[in-house]
This record gives sequence, structure tokens and C-alpha cells, in this order.
Amino acid sequence: MLEINNNKILKLKDNIFLQKIEELEKYRAFNIDNGDYYTLNETSFWILELILKPKSIKELFELFLSSYEIETQIAKKDFLEILNNFYSNNLIEGGKKDERNKKEAL
Repeated sequence: MLEINNNKILKLKDNIFLQKIEELEKYRAFNIDNGDYYTLNETSFWILELILKPKSIKELFELFLSSYEIETQIAKKDFLEILNNFYSNNLIEGGKKDERNKKEAL
């Protein structure tokens, strides 16, 4: 189960391509392996754009919370629902614990 205070790194799967047509307010995610596509709302698209560069669940939630005027409990519920939807549609994948700031051993 996903938790907000989690340093698990999320990233967009390599076979997912994002498309935004702002003039038509259309947002989509395409699976280039099987041709499936998913229609997204603006918020879902925004989150997927953010994880083009891998981010932790905690970082994503903090950005989500600061970008929308919404109560924290409602934000948590909505945010986790969006992420679970991404997982169930194979749009994102989790990575290892956040090791971006650790130096590699020589």
C-alpha cells in the first residue's frame, strides 16, 4: 500500500509517452508497446509530467498539496487514488529507496 511519507521513487515507465494538446484541453498517456492510450485530466497529466524526472512519493505529494487549495486529508485521498490508478494501468513504476543524494562508493 502506498504511503505519503514514503521515499520510494516513482518514475514513468519507459514505454509510456505523454501528449498534451492544451488548445483542446486533451491530455493522454500512450503505451507505445501495445497501442493502448489513457485519457487524463489536467491534474493527472501534471503529476505524470513531474515524474518524467523520478521523484519520491513524499516530494510529489508536497508539490501536489502546495499547488492546490485543498484540505490535507482530502488531498491525501485524491493523490493516492491517482497514483493507484497509474499503477493499475501500468503507467508508473516504483524504484529503490531515495538514493539520489548518496555518493557511490569508489
